[in-house]
Amino acid sequence: MFETRKHWIFAVGPILLATLAINVLRVLGTTPAVAPWTALFAKLFGHAPLDIIWSIIYGVIIAWAALYVISWMRSRIACDGINFSWRSAFDETRVPLDVLFTARIHRPWLGQLLGYGTLIINNGYRQARIDYVPEPSLLLDRILPGARSAAKPK
Repeated sequence: MFETRKHWIFAVGPILLATLAINVLRVLGTTPAVAPWTALFAKLFGHAPLDIIWSIIYGVIIAWAALYVISWMRSRIACDGINFSWRSAFDETRVPLDVLFTARIHRPWLGQLLGYGTLIINNGYRQARIDYVPEPSLLLDRILPGARSAAKPK
């Protein structure tokens, strides 16, 4: 039995991007090019609506990053010797190892540095792509021997 979840970079990337976006928006709100517009808006409608708008924008950015973290926490990649399965935030897919034809790995340069990659499996009629697999070569070594032994006639 082998079980893991997606690589941590899957969740860290959106968190860093959300942090960058919030900081850029904060700086942008105080730049001389945008400050007159915010000052005019505050003069016409008061500060409360402007604060509400900024809070909504920040909330949307934080919720977007939180969805990625929740998706990472719910992800699962498993092989039990009979089936190979993976679960994302909303669905789960199971493939019996005896119908697994081919599996290959794609590793970008950042994936080679941090130890993740994409596993592409094919069971004859459908191809599946599983992104952010930690140590995909080790997982491939566990899947393929199981597929070969499960495919042997009894």
